[in-house]
Amino acid sequence: MRALITCLLLGLWIPATGCRSKAPEAAPGADSAAAANARKAAPAPTPASGPAAAGTGFANLTILIWEKDTLGGRPARLMLDNQFSQRVGMDLDLHTVVNGIPGAEYLGPVADSTAPEGRTEDRPDIRITRPATGVYDLTITGVRTAPFGLAVESLGNAGTRFAYEIEGGMVPGRVARLRIELRTTPVDTMIVTPVM
Repeated sequence: MRALITCLLLGLWIPATGCRSKAPEAAPGADSAAAANARKAAPAPTPASGPAAAGTGFANLTILIWEKDTLGGRPARLMLDNQFSQRVGMDLDLHTVVNGIPGAEYLGPVADSTAPEGRTEDRPDIRITRPATGVYDLTITGVRTAPFGLAVESLGNAGTRFAYEIEGGMVPGRVARLRIELRTTPVDTMIVTPVM
């Protein structure tokens, strides 16, 4: 049921094989001023709640996007922001890789090329070792037209594995956003929801 709701909120519908695109997303660069201001106004990290507290409940967080039904590659680039205004991913405006979250690394394509990179489903685009609990915002920006799959996975320190997957269609300039929340109270939990 959660997958159905998520797909519907992202403008996707679910046939028997998974989500498919039904309507175009917001125009490229349609980031709301409120969202931009919220990122700028985020409180500075403190030793009790910021990056120093990383790894209190999760061993890792990985995010992977791949092109479906073709030779592989990535039809979109990813950028992940945490609640402390730190980022990891590919900055398409600056054409550079950003690795600003402690314990994180970007392993995806390093250019905004539209050429397929070959089969890469076994390598995550973003990996964070011992991520801090809290909220992460994932921005998915299309660079070519293709069907895609996206997986968000985390492993709790107690060994609990969490996974979220969607499928859909991507076009150049399309922007989609997901919010990923890692919680440890009352138990380790990963919640992924679309952001409108």
